[in-house]
Amino acid sequence: MDTLATRLRWWRKMCGLTLHEVAEASGISLSYLSDLERGRTLPSLEALEAIAEVYGLTLGGILVNIRVRSGK
Repeated sequence: MDTLATRLRWWRKMCGLTLHEVAEASGISLSYLSDLERGRTLPSLEALEAIAEVYGLTLGGILVNIRVRSGK
């Protein structure tokens, strides 16, 4: 299982896109996208949907088998 940050970076690279290209296409700031891929912050639902659309995926396509941190 991947973390969300790992999955976001993997999809971007699989699509052959740069951070700048994804940020521009999704309407998300470059710094926010970078923070998402580094696991520094969690995305809003709107941001995640916008990123999924850039990659031609559904929201479920990005989230399937994502490891979630426990609150413990």
